[in-house]
Amino acid sequence: MDQSDRRKARLDKLIQRFRLDTDAKERLHNQLDEFLLDPTLLMAYADYMTQPQLLAFIETWLGTQPELISSDPDEAFNRIINRLYGH
Repeated sequence: MDQSDRRKARLDKLIQRFRLDTDAKERLHNQLDEFLLDPTLLMAYADYMTQPQLLAFIETWLGTQPELISSDPDEAFNRIINRLYGH
């Protein structure tokens, strides 16, 4: 199993465990392949997911990092955006 398949499997498990609207869960599950290529698609789910859920999803997508991103959601999102866009 390659890296993207492992990430997809882990992300799918997160989706199953999250308390989300059933339709949002199904749409997110169906878009996992697209999300792996373009993580900005997650923004469409920001109204359905809590900040900790969004952060867990993004951290799982990023994979193991050399240091803790941050326990503060706002700071974590800023760091992630900077990593995604190379700032």
